[in-house]
Amino acid sequence: MVSSGAFPSLCDLDRAIQRELATLATIEADHRSACRWLDEWSGPKEVKEHLACRLEARHQTEREAHVVRLADLHQQRMVLAMAHETGEQTEADSGGSGAGLSPSKLPKLLPPVWMISSPN
Repeated sequence: MVSSGAFPSLCDLDRAIQRELATLATIEADHRSACRWLDEWSGPKEVKEHLACRLEARHQTEREAHVVRLADLHQQRMVLAMAHETGEQTEADSGGSGAGLSPSKLPKLLPPVWMISSPN
């Protein structure tokens, strides 16, 4: 993901975000396809209900790491973009360890709860 230094650029982050979104889209499409198959299957109701629960659990498990990663990438991108807008030097610009950015100036951005919490 990182081009030249130890810290990502906006382009690096945008590419990583696009990869995560593509992965999530594939996971969603696969889940919808499996659910359609299950709906059309003429098996016993109890078996279908059991399989539906397993499909949903698998879907949530597959999505979770990607959603968390996407939120992390988004947070990194927002901090970097805000630093660029204000003209502050970032670690990516300087190659240093936070030159020009005091931790108190950085916003504490957290992903929305719905993105990382389980539905149960």
